[in-house]
Amino acid sequence: MIDSIFRTVRGLLQRHVQFVFETIEELTNKKLETSLKNLSALYQASELLAKALDTSEIYYTVSKIFRDVLTYDEFSLMILDDMNAWLEIKAASGFKNKSKIRGMRFKMGEGVCGQAAARKKIIYVPNKVKDERYLHYKKKQKEEGSFISIPLLVGSRVVGVLNVGSTQKNDFSGRDIQFLESLANQIAVAYDRSRLYTKTKELAVRDELTGLYNRRHFYDVLRMEWKRVQRFEHPLSILMIDVDHFKQYNDQFGHLEGDKALEAIGRLLSKNIREVDTLARVGGEEFVVLLIDTQLSDALHVAEKIRRLIEKAVLGGKPLTVSIGVSAYPGLAHSEEELVGQADIALYRAKSQGRNRAVLFEPPLKFQIDSLKEVVRA
Repeated sequence: MIDSIFRTVRGLLQRHVQFVFETIEELTNKKLETSLKNLSALYQASELLAKALDTSEIYYTVSKIFRDVLTYDEFSLMILDDMNAWLEIKAASGFKNKSKIRGMRFKMGEGVCGQAAARKKIIYVPNKVKDERYLHYKKKQKEEGSFISIPLLVGSRVVGVLNVGSTQKNDFSGRDIQFLESLANQIAVAYDRSRLYTKTKELAVRDELTGLYNRRHFYDVLRMEWKRVQRFEHPLSILMIDVDHFKQYNDQFGHLEGDKALEAIGRLLSKNIREVDTLARVGGEEFVVLLIDTQLSDALHVAEKIRRLIEKAVLGGKPLTVSIGVSAYPGLAHSEEELVGQADIALYRAKSQGRNRAVLFEPPLKFQIDSLKEVVRA
């Protein structure tokens, strides 16, 4: 009887031990599988992020990683603004209304993401409903699930936050958090590199004094726009702007005051053209504006508005005026170079007529250019 009971107990224990070992083996295999999957994901992410040059490519690449490589329910990438005040969502997936999510902003210290950025620490929320720090869509109704917010750090500097969410409570293990922290580090480094690349690229096309686009960039844009207007037959206009008697201004008030005046004119011009237009400083005191989808009569209206504004402005306590030459397509120009040349000819005419005026290009001017140059020199 005792032997029978012993054999029964021993059999149960053996089966239990076997079950425990099988369970351990299964869990070990799952952990190993998860670890291998995460390593593969990090490798893929590293390859993709290494190819991304500017910030927009970073946003696209991070979205691609979460969409195609990982299996989390939702994510958002937030970037800190230059004032270190706001975190703005630049990329996201898994949300019902992506258009409302993208561009959403949180203050530093606001919500889980804001606190993660401010404290430079990972914050894990096992249950969103029970955590007062979690602000779902800016204080709208909360949904069940878990959430993790990881600051993007470059050294000790915060550049943004990576947020990852799940529809299940307590869904992030320690391994998940370690993996996401490694991914966040890669994203932070890639973003910082891309921002430096973007700034370097921007400096290459900017005028050092005014911050406006330079001659090289203007002609790059002009060539592109010329192809577009040829294809779609849209109008295109150019304003060639030159500051009147600027040499005398420099001689009288000094080059420092002259530089301040050019900066002020650049700011005034920037405020009075559209975002689609291109403004550049192409010479010492010469500016050019490329007016997209603008016919000749409208371009003249813009030129007159600019001329009057500069005439009325007191730049550094000293008045200045400008002369403006206007050309447009369609017209007599057969190339982008001819369009610029026509604006130049019109500018010479404005100078010869007494300055402080805007003049349209007219065909006869082409044959008077040499004499007009002599008048301007005089």
